[in-house]
Amino acid sequence: PGQHLRCGSVPRRRWGFELTLALVGLAGFALRVGYVLAFRRSVVPLAGDAYYYSAGADLIAAGRGFIEPLAASAGHVEQAADHPPLYELWLTIASVVDPGHATWQVTHMLWSCVLGAGSVVFCGLVGRRVAGPRCGLVAAAVAAMYPNMWLHDGALLSETMSIFVVSVTLWLAYRFWDVPTGWRAAWLGLGTGLAALSRPELILLLPLLLVPLAV
Repeated sequence: PGQHLRCGSVPRRRWGFELTLALVGLAGFALRVGYVLAFRRSVVPLAGDAYYYSAGADLIAAGRGFIEPLAASAGHVEQAADHPPLYELWLTIASVVDPGHATWQVTHMLWSCVLGAGSVVFCGLVGRRVAGPRCGLVAAAVAAMYPNMWLHDGALLSETMSIFVVSVTLWLAYRFWDVPTGWRAAWLGLGTGLAALSRPELILLLPLLLVPLAV
């Protein structure tokens, strides 16, 4: 009977961690949304990288492909590959849902907050793997409140995507380290590839993370 009680208590502890982590993720999402609605509604970017990602997503949704947004607004079509595509593709999902494909940039900011909340959750999962459930919740709370993680969501910059993909890749790396199967190696390779599509320098995860783990 004593052994049965100990075994039966494990699912409750796991559910407690997962529920608390979900609440921390929701709190991080609420913080990001509050920042966007309170401080970014009237400060939308009209140039630079933020404009490129937002306007580029609308152009992709309209079926025009990866072209330079500023040139397109002047009536010229210039194919462009000077920005990493993954964040732009994420914003394209919101643009596709928008009927006119001329999405309000605040909508793209709010859609970016979903990625920010995902980063909070995966930081918590990595923390749990490193040092237990308490560390996981602390890591998630720090990720939820740390300004250098949530400011990007309201700035329409690719750091939002790169932070999310790196946190997922770290989680996949620990899963592969624990049980090194071919499928888990493939998932880790996918995470590394997506990281490189979010910021070019993250291709360094291939020689610095994936290859050493595989060896």
